[in-house]
Amino acid sequence: MVLERMARLVSQAEKEGVTLAEVIAREMSSEEMDLAQDALAAHMDDTYERIRDFMSDVSVPSLEQVLSRMPASADDEMLLMALLSDDEVAGD
Repeated sequence: MVLERMARLVSQAEKEGVTLAEVIAREMSSEEMDLAQDALAAHMDDTYERIRDFMSDVSVPSLEQVLSRMPASADDEMLLMALLSDDEVAGD
């Protein structure tokens, strides 16, 4: 029920050319906002659980593994190695 109402509010905001926050503030009481937030959080948790369960058996190769399978020129390899080293530095 909450998800359907939120979808209607999104549609209303789009039609009026205003933000969703404006429509929510105008159309919902603070108690309704709290209930909607709880319902949306529960829905997101459930969705995340389903995605995590689905992805648990999926093996995703690393970027290095994908790139090692691609034919590349020497210039491309130098560029890719520079990009990979930038990612490693940014991750530190």
